[in-house]
Amino acid sequence: MNIGDRVRLMHDNQEGIIVHITKNNIVEIEIEDGFVIPVAAREVVVISQEENNYFGNDMAEEGNKQHKTKDDEFFVPAKPVSSARGVFMAYTKLGHEILEAILINNTDYTLVFSVSEELEHHKHHGVSAGVILPKNYQRIHKRSIRTFDEWPALNVRYMMHSEDHFEEAGLFQRRLKFKAANFFKTEKEAPVLNESCYLVQIDQDVKTVDAIEISEKLSQQQAKATLAGDGLRVVRPADKVDLHIEKLCDDPEFLKKEEMLEIQMTHFAKKLDDAIATGMDEIIFVHGIGNGTLRNKIHKYLSKASHVRFYEETEKTRFGFAATRVKIK
Repeated sequence: MNIGDRVRLMHDNQEGIIVHITKNNIVEIEIEDGFVIPVAAREVVVISQEENNYFGNDMAEEGNKQHKTKDDEFFVPAKPVSSARGVFMAYTKLGHEILEAILINNTDYTLVFSVSEELEHHKHHGVSAGVILPKNYQRIHKRSIRTFDEWPALNVRYMMHSEDHFEEAGLFQRRLKFKAANFFKTEKEAPVLNESCYLVQIDQDVKTVDAIEISEKLSQQQAKATLAGDGLRVVRPADKVDLHIEKLCDDPEFLKKEEMLEIQMTHFAKKLDDAIATGMDEIIFVHGIGNGTLRNKIHKYLSKASHVRFYEETEKTRFGFAATRVKIK
């Protein structure tokens, strides 16, 4: 194909002139009403001058007849979809220190997407949004490898669209929060891009995590007691209890923030009760620095607890206090 060629859309009766060809096998076609539309090159066919002179408008009319039913109504059969899955986030290397995030659509659907970064207090910062044609991609943003541990979580939302008949699947959403230990093991060749990069499939079958079920199992495990005669003896907890979510459950990246907080508070409350019941003088809860949400919830809980003498922040770091010491009456 060349600029200036007259082409016909394979799944439509529209014709037009090619005005631009991109590197991603996308051709921009100016149709009769003056609009320019982007179309995948595989979806169009060049109309030769001989064909146009010989068949003229009769060919288009004959094409229309093939779609007519006995009731003289148009019926367009559904285009078979060979790939309804295959949405990836790829990170390609730009030099030694910069990674560029690229959203890849390796499906036969058009992707309507939105990508945002998580901020504090359930707010988001928009990063990129748009439309990605089938077997295509969109550059999202760039990040420094040096600040990898400070990268905010990405929220990717998208819908699938087709001009043919298809089943509506609703809105897809995936939260991406990477850990260096796993992220740098994902290097492989990316589809569409056909180059090596760090690759994560967004629409893969992910494990469903039920925060309520985790909380219940956690409570059951913590409530296990040792039989002593005819009664029960509560197990004394450790002097220091780590409340980081990765210590409490597997696959925490699939949990929402409020679900994480619920699990952490359930664990905290049970360990405090056990410490009081077993006669401990004090116990330390490690909550980390973060944005202070877990620390504030713990302090609010402790301020109303009747068996707590006092509590204070401890384990000071250069960024603040990472733990709270509780003195028990």
